Amino acid sequence: MSVNMAEEFKPGLSFANWQPATPEGANYNYADGEHTLCICQQVILSGDIQDLNEGEVSCYLRVDHGLINLIFQIGRTFLCNGFFNWWANNPIHRTFPKFERNPDQGAPLTILLIETPAGILKAIRKITLSADFCRILETEIRAQATRPELEDSAWYDKAVAQIYAEFASPEDMLDEQVLVFCQSSE
Repeated sequence: MSVNMAEEFKPGLSFANWQPATPEGANYNYADGEHTLCICQQVILSGDIQDLNEGEVSCYLRVDHGLINLIFQIGRTFLCNGFFNWWANNPIHRTFPKFERNPDQGAPLTILLIETPAGILKAIRKITLSADFCRILETEIRAQATRPELEDSAWYDKAVAQIYAEFASPEDMLDEQVLVFCQSSE
């Protein structure tokens, strides 16, 4: 998703290219040089929207079974995780993180709250990930790009199943294996 596209979306409108079969849950992606988190839920309450719009956002990064695993706490409501697999992106969208970025500068993350199954965008917020978080995340993205075995969807499905078998909830993932943590800044 491009930054301009994110700015064009307005809450209450249908999300472009929505797939009705998209399951509930969180999906983090890094494509075309941009960080995006889509949170999809069937029931979205006004408190959920308020939490996304105004609540503190905490981000945690870990690597499990070769997959980048990002855990997000948003306000009082959301605690979710999303996996990232470089190889799942269309090759034309696979761009390496730019190391030219000022080392003290973070990177924007666009967070979308989408009501399933209709695909209605309920809230959108842009925060900045810390420079330390970005450095470690970008290093892990580059490392993952050197592992073509991750392109195998059966391998990916097995890795995700193993992770969910090990952890009952995203909260259980917040242990000593977390590589880096940051809190939101606007």
